[in-house]
Formats: sequence, structure tokens, C-alpha cells
Amino acid sequence: MGEARQKGTVYEYPGKNSRTFAVLPGYRNLIVWQKACELAKLVHDATQGFGPGYYRLRGQTLDAAESVPANIAEGYCSGSINNYVRYCEISRGSLGELGTHVHTCELWKLIPATTLQPIIELYSDVRFLLDRLLSSLREKQAEKSWDSSYALREPKTDYATVDQSQADSEADEVESFHQSHPEFTTP
Repeated sequence: MGEARQKGTVYEYPGKNSRTFAVLPGYRNLIVWQKACELAKLVHDATQGFGPGYYRLRGQTLDAAESVPANIAEGYCSGSINNYVRYCEISRGSLGELGTHVHTCELWKLIPATTLQPIIELYSDVRFLLDRLLSSLREKQAEKSWDSSYALREPKTDYATVDQSQADSEADEVESFHQSHPEFTTP
């Protein structure tokens, strides 16, 4: 992880060889999303040993950590620049919550310094990249230059197209059923 911070090195997402990564939409290519996923994994590993009395703190910390990449993905897939910005802001709020929980864990000596350092580095990276993403999105929002064609979309389908003779036939069947089975008909 520290190597990716050196000038001239390229970040390589550790989860890129997972089975699910290959089927995820375009947000998987966002380094901020990748690093947020990696951060969530580090937080998960660091909090596994929390004992009784700290389960709630662990749960809140994991929820905040997982919420960061999840909200980036949800915003990306919404197909709307306004929603994308909003979800990235929610993601940033979750990142702030995570930072507070990690700080608490450090103060309470629940996470050793050697485990804490990579979390702090990734946290800083995610915060920086998320702020850059938000700046870029707000710029596109102001310029009205957002291209939503890369977002997830349901294929266009005309749900209202029904052959009228088919509809009439189905209505006749329903009527016939109700006449022959009055017990299923509401008074």
C-alpha cells in the first residue's frame, strides 16, 4: 500500500482478481472506489479482534467503512449528476464518521500502531480522491457537461404496448372466471 503512494508508481487494486470485480459496472475503475474498498477491508481486519463491550463500536466502524465505496457506486449508477454528487457527499460524511471511529479506536488502544498506519494512509488517499471526484462532478454539473450514457440504464421498453385484441381476450377470461367462481369475487 505504501508503494502506491510513491511518485511514479501506479496503484493496483488488490481486489481486481475477484470474481465479482469483473461484472461490476464502470465505477470499479474509479481509484477512489477501489481504495475505499481496500480501506473497508483493512478496517474489517483491524476490528476483528474487538471483544465484548466493543461490538457496537466495531459494527458502527464497519458500517461507516463499507458505506464509503457503496455510496460512490450508488451515485455512479443513479444516472443523474445531481444524485451522483449527493451520494458522493454522503460517502464523504461516512468517511468522516469512519475517521472518528478509527480515532476513538486509537485513543482506546484497540488498534495497534502498526495496523493503524496503513489505515491512516488509505483514509487520507480516499479523502483526497473523493474531494477531487466531487470537484470534478460539480464542475460538470455547473457546465452541464455530464454524460450519463455510461451509467446503468434499463433498456427502453414500451410497457404499455399490448395488442388490444389480446387485452380484450384476457379481460373476457377474467370476467368468465369470476362468473363461474363467485366465491373468488368480492361483493
